[in-house]
Amino acid sequence: MPVPLLAAAVLSGALCAYTPAYSDDKASGGILVSEGIVKTKSGQVACKKRKWMEDMLTFIRTKNKARYRDYIETRKCLIMRGGKEVKVLESKPVIGVIVSFEYEHEVLWTYWSSLAYER
Repeated sequence: MPVPLLAAAVLSGALCAYTPAYSDDKASGGILVSEGIVKTKSGQVACKKRKWMEDMLTFIRTKNKARYRDYIETRKCLIMRGGKEVKVLESKPVIGVIVSFEYEHEVLWTYWSSLAYER
């Protein structure tokens, strides 16, 4: 399930040349994401709280540019730089496939495809 884009210039990240490590979990309706070291994709959104990431996905889907910009300006969320190594913290299925990760001792939340999973 791809994330709808608010604006290609704002959210376009490097495309992954390989398939991320995940498997369908039919029982819970989620996707199981592998734990481990992964890299961020340039231009993708991450937030300091899961709720804020859920809000951002809603803003993207509904094209609410003002609210999207507000979350970035108030530093609730940020636009990631690509190629930064992060550690995925959870691998359990989650509705909407939002995952948490750690970067420099800070926990952030993002959409699972915003991270490049290495084989």
